[in-house]
Amino acid sequence: MDIHKPKPWHGWREFLKEYAIIVVGVLTALGAEQTVEWLHHGAELKETRAAIRAEIVDNLTTAQVLRIENHCLLGVTGKIAAWAQGGPRYTLAPTISPQFSFTIWDASQTSALSRMPLKEKYADAQFYAGLRNAQSLADVTRGQFIRLARLNGVRSLGAARASEVLEDMAEMRAVLFGSISYVGHLQQRAAPLGLRPQPLTGFARERLSAECAAGGMPAPDFDKPPL
Repeated sequence: MDIHKPKPWHGWREFLKEYAIIVVGVLTALGAEQTVEWLHHGAELKETRAAIRAEIVDNLTTAQVLRIENHCLLGVTGKIAAWAQGGPRYTLAPTISPQFSFTIWDASQTSALSRMPLKEKYADAQFYAGLRNAQSLADVTRGQFIRLARLNGVRSLGAARASEVLEDMAEMRAVLFGSISYVGHLQQRAAPLGLRPQPLTGFARERLSAECAAGGMPAPDFDKPPL
């Protein structure tokens, strides 16, 4: 077997030529690797951004349902308060009680999100921070109505219980007004992102109309633009 020894360089010119070939080869390989990585990260960021935007739109739509439902429930609190003051008995109907989604946002706290422009990331973070506050208010309202549902088995209210119910209704109205106002604030936070809620489904419209009717409130205007 023949072993070929490397040819000696004949002067600095040949050495520099060989050196340049090696350097160019290494830089080309590194550049190709960086390009592949950049393309991968760009695709990952694009996918993450699209998923977050879709979730925000879903949450804005949920916020619209919540805003209308809370408006309808204000009428319900009036009916229950009237019962506590000697008016006709009122039976509480089921509510939609929509839930916001944080799944995509929570799952996106990775390197992909760290490459998002700071201004855009800050706008998203502001929206989701507001969304968690809106969910907290919705949870308070849900807990209040779960307690009220126990009244469905009560035929009449005694003086002590009627007084408690009136206090509960006053507290609930304050929470409902706060939630309605906060949903408007939430929609304002989404404005810099250029996102708006989707039209409500036929099922949501039917349920919300029934809730408003049960509370003696006017039928909601579903075609009215968001707050």
